[in-house]
Amino acid sequence: GETPPAPERVGPKHSHLESIVYDWPDLLRVLALSVLVAALGIWLAYQMPLAIRPVVLVLAWLAAMAALARFHCDSGGIVWRRGDLYARRWALRGGRAEGVAAVLRPVLAWVACEESQGELHPMLRDPAVLAKNRIVLIVFDGREAGVERGGSRTRDLPCAIHVPFRAGYYKEVVLHLGLSAALPTHRGRGIGSAIAINTALAFLTYITTSLVIADLSTSATGLHLSCDLAHDAYPNFRFCNRGPSGWHVDVAKFLFAKHRNDMGISRSAILDEQTFVVRGSKDGGDWDPVGDIAWAGPPPRRCLDFLRRNLRARDDLLRLFRVRVGGLVGRAILASSARARIAYVVVVLLMTSARLMVLAVLGRVDGMHSVALSTMFWLGIQVKVEGASESDLTPRGSGATAALWISNHFTLFDYTVLHMVSRQILACLVKHDISGEVPVLGPIASTFLFDFMGCVPYVRGSKGSGQEARQVIARQLKQHNPILVFPEGTGTECGPPLPFRRGALVCAYEVNAPVQPCTLWYSEPIGLAPESPTLAQLSEMVRRPMQCVARLGPLIWPADFEDANAFAAAVEDRVRRDFDEISRAAGCL
Repeated sequence: GETPPAPERVGPKHSHLESIVYDWPDLLRVLALSVLVAALGIWLAYQMPLAIRPVVLVLAWLAAMAALARFHCDSGGIVWRRGDLYARRWALRGGRAEGVAAVLRPVLAWVACEESQGELHPMLRDPAVLAKNRIVLIVFDGREAGVERGGSRTRDLPCAIHVPFRAGYYKEVVLHLGLSAALPTHRGRGIGSAIAINTALAFLTYITTSLVIADLSTSATGLHLSCDLAHDAYPNFRFCNRGPSGWHVDVAKFLFAKHRNDMGISRSAILDEQTFVVRGSKDGGDWDPVGDIAWAGPPPRRCLDFLRRNLRARDDLLRLFRVRVGGLVGRAILASSARARIAYVVVVLLMTSARLMVLAVLGRVDGMHSVALSTMFWLGIQVKVEGASESDLTPRGSGATAALWISNHFTLFDYTVLHMVSRQILACLVKHDISGEVPVLGPIASTFLFDFMGCVPYVRGSKGSGQEARQVIARQLKQHNPILVFPEGTGTECGPPLPFRRGALVCAYEVNAPVQPCTLWYSEPIGLAPESPTLAQLSEMVRRPMQCVARLGPLIWPADFEDANAFAAAVEDRVRRDFDEISRAAGCL
């Protein structure tokens, strides 16, 4: 590719680059529009009842401010500052885009070539190409003198660039993160936050509440952040990936068909539609999985392992995820504030408890399932069901009873997940002192489980309580009522399953009841350690998106085994084997 010569360093002269910061006629038009919107809002407000007048006034003021902010952010205004570093941003669209691109291109090319040691990205070779729906962010260092290149001068030293572009996809607004580069002397100085702000401002630039973000890179930091931000990020090193969804494949195919040159990949590159690995993306060279523009802290080991497992030299990874304004703001607040996470979890669980109690009294099982589903959504837990329950089919043989549900155990949310998956009301064996587990929520959970759901209390370590619990289990199964038992007897933080206590399984064998094995796997350590069941620990689950995989195995029948011990061992082996398979698919083993 083109290799521009090293530019001359210049002092604080007149800056040709800064001459394109604002287009004053456009600024006057935006100011006039803002005043008109504000005046119209005031007029409408005084035509409304007094109760809603303040709302209309606030909306009018926000609309006027948004118009001004959009113009500032899209016309070279400063959008980020940290110490002596600051960033200016341009959105290239409309009639003057090519003229602005002609001024910006030499500066962008110089920074890109300084980082890549001479290799120039295809989008920087022609101003006409650069002007097509690009957003340009340039970070400057105010402590160092600027540069002069191709007739373009800067007062301060340009030290990093970010040039995303909007794809021509008609169904949704698709923003490809495009090119990012930083001078070797400025890497690791927090420039990643400027890139994040530049990406977030695309909501304002394109006047939308939802964006599909695409990126083609081998950066572990980028993969880490996308997986922490969105449930539907693909690929996701934290989740058990079983393949992309339909919209992932549609967008990926469109980008390869229409924007191959914009993404800077070779003509011979091939997209693996299952893994989204782009084979032969680069014309040559190796890759650095850590990435050049460092964010806060190194990426997790699992992230690096994921890249090393799937990529070879000259390969890239295509990442796609959808973000919405509300979700982005909420996720940022929850990730940065422990108090916000605690308050959020308490509010969600209190509302869930109230709704479930009402539905339990009314006997609306279908409603309870929808409440469980919405609770998982608001807590940021994606539930993925594998297999299907056979317990609602015609039992095999005469005299067979309802199934005993057996699952490994992490936390109280396991019950919510299994209740949703089973599509029926499951009584459960629960320790009697659950009300002391979590302040406020513990007593509510105790009331709901014991008074409304018919769960069976037991005292951990008491032989008398254990004998009584086994009698209740046998009676429930004989009455064709399914019941759920966590045979580990306690929760684990992240697995694997602890050794099973076999009392409930012996009961099932004695009454000829089949067992429905279920294996739970969470992408994050969700379990509460028995010695520290605190609300603060519970709230950590909403720090980032989480996946729960619930795998339902085939029914296991007592008649297929010689004795109760062999029957119980088969159930435990099935749960352990499924847990290992899910962990292996997620890259945890």
